[in-house]
Amino acid sequence: MKRFLLLLIALTLALGIVYVATEDVEIPFLTELLSKESAPEVAPAAAPTQSAQPQPKAAPRHSAPKPTPKAAPKQSAPKPTTKPAPAPAPKPVDTNHLTFKGVYITGTLRDYVNSMKSAGFRLVSSGDGVARMSGDFAGFKGCTLLVSTIDNHDLVCSIDVLFPEQEQWGELHGDYSTLKKMLTQKYGSPASCVEKFQSSYGRDDNMKMYGVKFDNCKYITTFNAPKGRITLRIDHDDYDCYVRLTYTDKVNSAAVLSTAMSDL
Repeated sequence: MKRFLLLLIALTLALGIVYVATEDVEIPFLTELLSKESAPEVAPAAAPTQSAQPQPKAAPRHSAPKPTPKAAPKQSAPKPTTKPAPAPAPKPVDTNHLTFKGVYITGTLRDYVNSMKSAGFRLVSSGDGVARMSGDFAGFKGCTLLVSTIDNHDLVCSIDVLFPEQEQWGELHGDYSTLKKMLTQKYGSPASCVEKFQSSYGRDDNMKMYGVKFDNCKYITTFNAPKGRITLRIDHDDYDCYVRLTYTDKVNSAAVLSTAMSDL
């Protein structure tokens, strides 16, 4: 390419010299060509290189913390086992007593009341050596139970059952007769039986009820049991008339008598 340009320039110069020689005229084309040829070649400026943007430094990798092995739990020395104290042996049951509802009529008032609670009775009140309870007995609803102890001694000696109050002689006498039959079937013929009114109170049912209320009625039947006595009677509190059944323990009633004799 340079050779071609040099050849072209040389030819042009020759023609120019001739032309100049003939006429004193500047040739712009030749002048521009000569100036370009004589000017030193300038290397094209390199395209500005975009400075590399600083890459963000990668966050240093943190290695996952190695799990620290758990220390084995310290096993404390086994505590010496202490055996619980043995429960006190139950007191021997004294079977030389009359029973009521399967429970021997003896022991403290508190113990006997608890036994009657287990049998379905409810405590109403307690004081002066007597506990008053309520419940059902022998097929009768709403009976009152009196648990009595020896005077000045916490020892149960008798049980009284007060059957529901009646306002008519027929119902009152009916309760008495029903219980008398059941007791005879269980304990045999009564040891004694008194059934009468004093004076004229036994003429009709109304007079009989008056006789009960004013202590002119004596209906009492007694049964002897090997370990006590059972007494059935028609009784009253003021004008409330009912049938009373009393269980008296032989052993503990003897203790009552002994206590009374010691006072003489």
